[in-house]
Amino acid sequence: MSKYRIEIGKKPLKVLSTLKRVDQQRIKTVIYLLADNPIPRTALKLSNEEAYRIRVGLYRVIYTIEHKILRIQIIEIGHRKEVYR
Repeated sequence: MSKYRIEIGKKPLKVLSTLKRVDQQRIKTVIYLLADNPIPRTALKLSNEEAYRIRVGLYRVIYTIEHKILRIQIIEIGHRKEVYR
């Protein structure tokens, strides 16, 4: 199975840098695991757009997948109360 390339936008990186180190590590681990399995069992497809979300404690990671070019783009990281648009 091919590995997907992961791209993280500026906004999610900024949010990630403001979190506690423990939460940062948990989120980074989940993101890097997406390279091998872009749609894990715990991921849910968002109903209002072509994106997925995965839970990491109180935080959510919103991402899109481009299967043809093997790319996962992290578009948002945030607290569960604030992340949904």
